[in-house]
Amino acid sequence: MCLLTGVQKYGVYQNKSILQATLIGIETKLNKPFGVVTIGNIRGYIPLEFSGCDNIRQLRKLTGSQVAFKVMNFDREGEVFTASRKAALEHMASVTWKRLEQDQIIFAVVREVANNYVMTDIGGVQVKIPIEEVDYGWIDDLHEKVKVGDHLKVKVIEFICLVRFLNRISRLILLLTTCLFKVF
Repeated sequence: MCLLTGVQKYGVYQNKSILQATLIGIETKLNKPFGVVTIGNIRGYIPLEFSGCDNIRQLRKLTGSQVAFKVMNFDREGEVFTASRKAALEHMASVTWKRLEQDQIIFAVVREVANNYVMTDIGGVQVKIPIEEVDYGWIDDLHEKVKVGDHLKVKVIEFICLVRFLNRISRLILLLTTCLFKVF
C-alpha cells in the first residue's frame, strides 16, 4: 500500500520537500551506482554523485540506515523517482548553521564509529567528535560505548564559522569551518 496519494507524490517533487527513508541497497544503472530507497511502492534512486558520499564504500555504509533526500525527478507512469541526499543535507545544514549557538545542548546522531573518533550528524552537519570528548575516563573500545544510530546529547563548546560562500555550505566550506562539540 502506498503511503502517499498521487497529489502528495507530485507535491513532494514540486516543493522539493525533504523526505527520509531507509537506504535498502545499491543498484547499478547505466554503469553507475545508485542508492535505493522506497516510499510505499514507489522506488527511488540516489545517484552516487548526489549521495553526499565520496565513493561507493561510503554509500554502502549507509545501507540499512535512514537517509534524508529531496526528490529531483518523478516518473508518474513508472512510479519511480531520482533523489539527492546532498541537496537535503545542504538544506538542513543551512538551517542548522543559523540555529547553532555556543553552549547550546543539542542531539547528534552517530553515523560512524572508529577507533579514536565518532562521526555524527547534527541537522545535516557532519561533526567529528574525538575520543577525548566522548568520555573523561579511559575507553578501551569506543565501539562498546557508542553505536551507529545512537543519539548523543552534545554541548557546543566553540562555534566559529570562518567562511560562508553565497550562503551555501559545501564540503570545502565545512573543512574550513571549526566546530568543537563536547558529549554531554
